[in-house]
Amino acid sequence: SSRLEYAKIAGMDSEIVAKTLKEYKGGVKSKDYQPLNKYGYGALMRSATKDLSWEELDAVAKYVNGLK
Repeated sequence: SSRLEYAKIAGMDSEIVAKTLKEYKGGVKSKDYQPLNKYGYGALMRSATKDLSWEELDAVAKYVNGLK
């Protein structure tokens, strides 16, 4: 059986993580943000981020950056 492999997110740049989470959440009115559906995870990630504020998404990104 084959195992699904995911990219490691520990230590990722917090600005990139925050931008990605905000794109999944949607509602950003900037040409620099695009709605995401990477690998078909759009609906799942949207539901996981919809109740979080921008500040909370920034905090999650900072946390991920601090993981080693």
